[in-house]
Amino acid sequence: MADRFSAKIEIGGTITKHQAQGLITVIRHSGASHEWGDAPFKPETIKDIVELVREDGILELVDHEARYGEFPDLEDYLVASQIPFDRHSDAQYEYDGELVSYRPETGRITHTATEDGNRMVDYVTVRNALTLLESGKIEKAGKLLNDLLGPVIPEIPPLQIK
Repeated sequence: MADRFSAKIEIGGTITKHQAQGLITVIRHSGASHEWGDAPFKPETIKDIVELVREDGILELVDHEARYGEFPDLEDYLVASQIPFDRHSDAQYEYDGELVSYRPETGRITHTATEDGNRMVDYVTVRNALTLLESGKIEKAGKLLNDLLGPVIPEIPPLQIK
């Protein structure tokens, strides 16, 4: 049996009505809820989705028992449809917490994350960058830090259905 632990996914961006219909289908089969502890969200219409969008324009779905803390079919659909999302999975047993961000312009980027969803970085790499800075090797330190942090991930735009 697969390990199951809590996960949250936030979805945004401008999508077509056709994409929204596909989103309805994958959400219905994802097992995700709109609120922690609620029954799985089973939208039937675009209006069902729009009604659950937060004030900031983001659709948030959660699952206390997501397989490996993921929403595989939903995430695959979002990537294939170029719909931006962030997914945060809690740490459990031998699994680290994880933050996965997908933006059409950057692709899928995965970071180890705290329980609060903050990205974690490798201590040794940061220490090495500090040593380089202290020895005046600013360019090398900057490259090391840029490699560690990866690309800047833009905020998820509000969900809009055209």
